Amino acid sequence: MILFIAPNPHKIEEREGFLQRVRAIDSLFPSEEKIYFDDLHEEIDQAKAVMEARVIYVHSIYNANKILKIYSRFSEKIITDLHGVVPEEEEYANNMEMVSIMKVTEEEVFKVGRNFVAVTNSMVRHFDKKYPTNERIWIVLPIFENIAISKGVQTKNTGKRVVIYAGGTQPWQNISDMKEAIKQKEAKYNFVILTHNKKEFSDLSGQQNITVKTVPSADIANYYKEASLGFVLRKKNLVNRVACPTKLVEYLAYGVLPIVSFESIGDFNEMGYSFIRLDDFIKQDLSESDINKGVENNFRVYETLIMQVEAAREKLIDLVNSIKQTQSNHTLELIALEIQYQRDINQILRYEYQIEQYKAKINEYAKSVEYYKEIAENKHSKITIFKKGLLKR
Repeated sequence: MILFIAPNPHKIEEREGFLQRVRAIDSLFPSEEKIYFDDLHEEIDQAKAVMEARVIYVHSIYNANKILKIYSRFSEKIITDLHGVVPEEEEYANNMEMVSIMKVTEEEVFKVGRNFVAVTNSMVRHFDKKYPTNERIWIVLPIFENIAISKGVQTKNTGKRVVIYAGGTQPWQNISDMKEAIKQKEAKYNFVILTHNKKEFSDLSGQQNITVKTVPSADIANYYKEASLGFVLRKKNLVNRVACPTKLVEYLAYGVLPIVSFESIGDFNEMGYSFIRLDDFIKQDLSESDINKGVENNFRVYETLIMQVEAAREKLIDLVNSIKQTQSNHTLELIALEIQYQRDINQILRYEYQIEQYKAKINEYAKSVEYYKEIAENKHSKITIFKKGLLKR
């Protein structure tokens, strides 16, 4: 039995990158019994699953935190799928309450963990530098599902070329830069924005060459097939250097030439993918020949990526199959208590963080009180002197 420390993707309709990854890993083991940790609500049931599982597959450092206290006890049968660089992601999102918790979690996982899955070679290099050792098993398995592609450049639209964006409006998507580029190139291209947050693009609505709409995830591929260019605007930072955005993979597969502001995303630049920088997109007009050459090259990059993924999937299947069922010498009650203890620790850490925040605010208020008290005393002294002057008259 494989125990996945993750939400059950078969019970959630969303198709964002994290759940796509969970579904993809699940599908590699069709004949294996599978249990999802988040489906179990009692600590004793979770502990039983941990002890009975042949393999424990942990999706991301976030979920590793749920069983952190028992990581060292079961490290031989745990596989940690990293998904991303979580502490840095939380810091980038300015979620400082989670930064400290995730730092502690990541450090412990890399201290005792043995088997790891990363989405890029760039991510492996980052973690090996951060936590040096030669004792880890690494598998590099990018996040995406196979997409059938047609050989050769497909004829897309016969009128204005279509530039697409399909995704959210989170800070790392750089929506403001995207909108500015759209406004400058509106006369040259047709723009299609597919998002659940249409309000963010309300200032573009009503323009003749700009379409903003929400569509089912299953329909997005139809829009990709009509697009020649696509925005994937990420900033130059660690989070993006180690990432493997599903959107970028889909662009390569559907013949959509990426428009980027930072080209060294994940391993794509090392693999030689073609792109156009945002500044160049704004300043110049690409010829049909240039776009077609880039698309053809990206088809080859995508095919190389597929081969790497297939090899990595086989390697992961072999790793899972090599892990044998072992008898635990720990009691069920002990494991249940440690799972509960980890939850309590997290709550305490959150309370401690909130207390520190309140202390900081109290100190700020105290300084303000002293400041205004001093002003009041000065004014009171001036009034007293003024009154004495009046009495003398």
